[in-house]
Amino acid sequence: MTADLPRIRRALGRPAFRFVRVTPKGFAIEDEDPVDELTGRIRKTHLLRKLFSDGVLACDSKDGITARNGTACDDCRHPRCRANLRVHLQEGPVVHVLDLAPSAAKALLALADALEQEQTDLGDVAVRLTVEDKGHWGLVRIESA
Repeated sequence: MTADLPRIRRALGRPAFRFVRVTPKGFAIEDEDPVDELTGRIRKTHLLRKLFSDGVLACDSKDGITARNGTACDDCRHPRCRANLRVHLQEGPVVHVLDLAPSAAKALLALADALEQEQTDLGDVAVRLTVEDKGHWGLVRIESA
């Protein structure tokens, strides 16, 4: 048999999903210390909405259209509800799942538009994500790697 068995095993293996929080000190992945950067290819993105009250998630919508409780987001229009972009960033067999605030989401869309001008798809380009410490929050920076 001349097949490349390790490559076949990797292709058939299920990716490990790791949820990432953005902090002023970097990317917090589960219980580990924050890391300075994430790299990989963006495999999936979708809109979602979140409303926090006293630091606790009060309402959310996984599609940005209908909240978990059945309320239509367009009907609610709560002033503190924020749209975010959920990104699946694949690095080898690991998929990092993180939510980008509007500022980072706009930067990602700008990168996608620039790549489109070059007739390149965002999913075909490796990207590097870093965090700029803004005091109480972290600003995600995105660039092609």
